Amino acid sequence: SLLAASGCDASEVRAYVGPHIAGEDYEVSPELLARFSGEFGPAVALPGNHLDLARAVVQTLVERGMGEDMVLDCGVSTPRSADRFYSYRAEGGRCGRHGALAVLGV
Repeated sequence: SLLAASGCDASEVRAYVGPHIAGEDYEVSPELLARFSGEFGPAVALPGNHLDLARAVVQTLVERGMGEDMVLDCGVSTPRSADRFYSYRAEGGRCGRHGALAVLGV
């Protein structure tokens, strides 16, 4: 893991949740929502069978020892920002690519 490679403790790092499909835009089947709720807790389930993936990420990081205040969610939903970010759903199922960069500060 990145923590092991860096020699850092989870309480010493920060995380950034970049652009993604936000819960209010991500309607899933009741079965998938139930699976995620069972794994990550009821906070990932939003009304109308919507799934909050960012909440699942934050929950996982907190369980691994990171403070919730050390996780920043940019709050950008890709389907609502298709002019800036690729969205599979907004583009009608055409394939696209995103990139990410992690930096280890000294």
